Amino acid sequence: MSTSSIVHQWENIDFKSIFIILVTAWVSAGLVRIILRAFAQALPDRLRVYVLPWIPAFRLGILISAIMLAAPHIIRPSTENALALIGTVGLALGFAVKDYVSSVVAGIIALFERDYRVGDWIELGGHYGEVKKIGFRAIHLATIDDNEIIVPHAQLLTSPVLNATSGNVGLQCTVGFFLHPDHDADRANAILLEVTSASELAASEPPIKISVSEIPGATRYIVRVYAKDSRDQYRLKTAVTLRAKAELRKAGIMSAVYPFSVSSNLK
Repeated sequence: MSTSSIVHQWENIDFKSIFIILVTAWVSAGLVRIILRAFAQALPDRLRVYVLPWIPAFRLGILISAIMLAAPHIIRPSTENALALIGTVGLALGFAVKDYVSSVVAGIIALFERDYRVGDWIELGGHYGEVKKIGFRAIHLATIDDNEIIVPHAQLLTSPVLNATSGNVGLQCTVGFFLHPDHDADRANAILLEVTSASELAASEPPIKISVSEIPGATRYIVRVYAKDSRDQYRLKTAVTLRAKAELRKAGIMSAVYPFSVSSNLK
């Protein structure tokens, strides 16, 4: 099929009508944005968030309508031309949504394998948070900073995922202390164990573990304790840190003086 049989001859194309359609669409899209934004601002906050997402949808509808109205002025209306146009658009859409389709397929696989589920705390690509929603295309993470991170399932298939809970309610917390090297290590260990076990947020099982190691300029204590509820992990870490510092100070055990060698990875 030749190009000349698909499109009108240059002199037969109604550029005036095409121009009017495009200008009308451009003006309409702008008016829709202005009107819906003004309408949303007049609504209560809880309703405004439902109105604003419709702006792109209406603008997209106007764009599609403009293309459909302008197309007959350029393309000869016939069954063959319509099928050719549909095939071209379908091919273009296929390339455009291939990443979306791969994420959907990965999401279906994830639903069966259940490597993570709603309520799990996972770390991916440097982001750590609670899984709030698992959609077909992506998962939604809520971070401690109250931010929502949307991660496509396809990325989870190619990147390592750290799952801190794996369907369990509890979660292991790690609290680090760097103390002056000249101190009673047994006394410090006993204080940390007593303070941690006394917290109402700490689980009795699995048992609390404390590891001690010497680094240049300090003695490092790593307390590993399970929170009863994974949502209380930061409250538990804060409570243990504050009370342990106070009890260590009462016992005459001081923190190490900076600078000292410390790794960000507490092992």
